[in-house]
Amino acid sequence: MSDAPSLIDKTGMGGVIAIDGFDYQRWDAICRIPAWLKNAAFEGLTVEALEDFEARFFSPHAVHGHVLERFQAKSGHLTRGEIVEVFENFKTYDTHYPNTALIQTLVTPALPAALRWLERDAGRIERARRFYQPFTDITDANDQAFQTKLEAEFSGDLGRFVAKNANIFLRSLHDQSAAASAFSEELRKAYPESDFGMRSVQGLFQKLNEVFANSVGEMVDRAVLIDLFSAILPELLNSQGCPVRILSVEQPGEVDCIDIDGRPFSGGDLAYPPPDVWKAKLLKPLNRAAEWCRVNGHTRIVLSGRYRLSTGFAIGSAFRSASGFEIEIPTRDGFWNTDSHPIPGKSYPEWTIEPPAQLFEEKLLVAIGCLRDPTQQVEKQLTSGDAKQILRIHLPEAITSAEDAQASVQSIKKAVSSACSIFNAKQINCFFVGPAALAVALGHRWNGLPPTQLYEFVTSENEYVPTVRVS
Repeated sequence: MSDAPSLIDKTGMGGVIAIDGFDYQRWDAICRIPAWLKNAAFEGLTVEALEDFEARFFSPHAVHGHVLERFQAKSGHLTRGEIVEVFENFKTYDTHYPNTALIQTLVTPALPAALRWLERDAGRIERARRFYQPFTDITDANDQAFQTKLEAEFSGDLGRFVAKNANIFLRSLHDQSAAASAFSEELRKAYPESDFGMRSVQGLFQKLNEVFANSVGEMVDRAVLIDLFSAILPELLNSQGCPVRILSVEQPGEVDCIDIDGRPFSGGDLAYPPPDVWKAKLLKPLNRAAEWCRVNGHTRIVLSGRYRLSTGFAIGSAFRSASGFEIEIPTRDGFWNTDSHPIPGKSYPEWTIEPPAQLFEEKLLVAIGCLRDPTQQVEKQLTSGDAKQILRIHLPEAITSAEDAQASVQSIKKAVSSACSIFNAKQINCFFVGPAALAVALGHRWNGLPPTQLYEFVTSENEYVPTVRVS
């Protein structure tokens, strides 16, 4: 096995020694910054470290909590052998540092005639991917056909690696004027609603060029870039919140959000995983995302996506009020913001609250229902029809506003907190039926209560099953 790449080996030092001849890679990196700044997970980049340039992104599901996009930029006309060498270098890096690179890309003006199919076929498959996304058999067949061609062109192992982990991007930047024009095009593509003067764009390009020429091997943080870009994009300084998206079975990923994979927890034909899987695969990335947002000063979360009730509760618990977060929770009629507080003196939905007479197996059973009441099913399944062991909280009408939701959260939490205090409950088993937005709002203010085991109703089994446990 070859040695692990390092900052002081021949490859790592090569760009530092010959930095004056490496305008092409610096220009290509600058052209990518506008799109990267639109991605909330983008943290910064470096030029001439372990690769020509690399960008770092927060990734809550990744092994290290972050991933890299790595680029090798070659301004000359490459031979087949030189392209193979680049791919071998990518593969060597991945062998020594697995789970760190999301993708590794060769950037070059053109490919040899015999290899032009690489960029052509890959581009054709990617352009059609969104259209065929619902048909996994079609997308899988396309990917497999491309991998088979790569395995035939290169060695089997290298071909398989390139198919899954590498990319080719063609860009001609023959001088600084062409690079500035390409940067302007990428800027307008990323921010089509903004109107830029060519002089200001050229000035920004020149400043970025100087920054990276003087920051070889150093990280240039997102904050530094936003400060530079704010001269022509002042809205970058006025962030409206950090976008967090919950991915479901039906939804593809987006490049401008912190993505949380909620697909294993969507229920339906997939069923629900046991509580330990919720902890490892949902709570861990959610809590990691919350900590990253807190450290980076993102206290306002703009939520999107589709999710089940238990997932919603877990989202609220991760981005809890006690940690300083506010959440914009999407509904069909707009957002229910968690800082839309009830107005004193105004009337709000009145929940029916029936306190329990005792705990159930030393646990407080809580049945919360908006419109539908889960109490009867809980009685049947757990208490043999003894409703005296259940804290029943029910509202026979819909919640229609953010203020109604927050008033409801106050009423529910007050009732639960009181019952916990009276019976000295050490654990809560919660059975909730209602809008997912209310589940998020409840989780957001559930702090201070005992550890809580959530349940979801499985229609095919006609019973509640345990899901996520929050504390």
